Amino acid sequence: MFSALNHFRQRVHGQLAKIRRNLREFHCDKEYFVHHDLLAAIGGLHLMGDDALMYVLMTWRAYQTVTTCHELVQLVYNMLVYTETVVVLVRLVLIGSNYTHLGKVRGYINARNFDRQGPCALETRKRSYFVVRNVSLVSLINLMMVAVPALVFDIDALQLPFQVSSHTLLNTVIQKIYIVLIFSATVNAVNNFVTIFMVLKGLLTEAEVVANSFSRIFDQASVIPLTQEASSSNYDESTFWDQLNQQFAEHINQHCILLGHIQTIRPLLEGTFLVIYYVTAFNMACGCFFVMAQDKPFNIYTIQVVNLIILQTFECFVYTYLTTKLKDVHSSIGQAVYCLSWPQDLKFSERFGPQYRAVRAKLTLIQERCNQDVRFSTGGHFEFTQERFTELMNMTYTLVTFLWEMKKGG
Repeated sequence: MFSALNHFRQRVHGQLAKIRRNLREFHCDKEYFVHHDLLAAIGGLHLMGDDALMYVLMTWRAYQTVTTCHELVQLVYNMLVYTETVVVLVRLVLIGSNYTHLGKVRGYINARNFDRQGPCALETRKRSYFVVRNVSLVSLINLMMVAVPALVFDIDALQLPFQVSSHTLLNTVIQKIYIVLIFSATVNAVNNFVTIFMVLKGLLTEAEVVANSFSRIFDQASVIPLTQEASSSNYDESTFWDQLNQQFAEHINQHCILLGHIQTIRPLLEGTFLVIYYVTAFNMACGCFFVMAQDKPFNIYTIQVVNLIILQTFECFVYTYLTTKLKDVHSSIGQAVYCLSWPQDLKFSERFGPQYRAVRAKLTLIQERCNQDVRFSTGGHFEFTQERFTELMNMTYTLVTFLWEMKKGG
């Protein structure tokens, strides 16, 4: 008996050690979109029921709230809940309508074809993978923290708009089932965030790999300064020029592929940025009013509103940071090419004049292409950058100051 128990314990420890190794290890065949399929499956559970019925019931409840609620603070809270539900649905439609494009970009990021086994590229992709994994785990934990209060406390916005039965217990059970149905749909809120985050982070990672590879292109072509001594040695100039032209052609092709995938996913990203920016502004305005107007600032409603504001602000910040970073990394490709030691390493000779001019033409092409910034707008209205996020924070600070002075004066 004891031997069987020890054998079982050894197997458990072995499996746990294997899981720990898998969590720490990274290789180029690992799925970059961690937990995406799991979240999509959980979020899609509500589709097994009548999805339209759920939104009809929530709309009915929202109408009852607007017509019967006499407390402005409570009305603002309910409007925040309903608005967030609509936003989740809109973003879900955006992702669904661009799912084919999303699949192409996901395949490109997961393939990791360019410089696949290079140590520098492997380290860059490894760091990116663990960042994505940790962010998705934190998002799942926060989702659990939001879901538990919804099941424990009676939140007005999540109640059914009618009584199902005269029995209190039966009504409670049906109400909890209804909340679980809503919860399975709101999992999409987390999935919406991590999906766009993974796309932006993955494209940024591939751009960094391309930029780093461009900065080492002469080393990859086995460049030796073509001085008189080098020319008199056994160094084969023909091989050098062939390698260099081949390296430049491959790098330019990878750069084009990267830009092509950015263009492919642009409609989804810009539509998301448009929704996120204005929803963040709306939620911060309503949330600040809600918190300032509370007589008892510490309750379950205030905690949930503050959590919503923090998450929405964080999401907007992350997106503006990644878009700005992607723009900077793309520009750095041209800078990396400009800073190459080509005046020293590329020596013109009559014999290899065509190859020399071909390399110089490729250098010029890369410079011109990188001078065109990779920009993202909010549906074509304005550029979505960290400067725009800073302006939003300044407006929020002004609003908070104004409400605080009103509260003190009142």
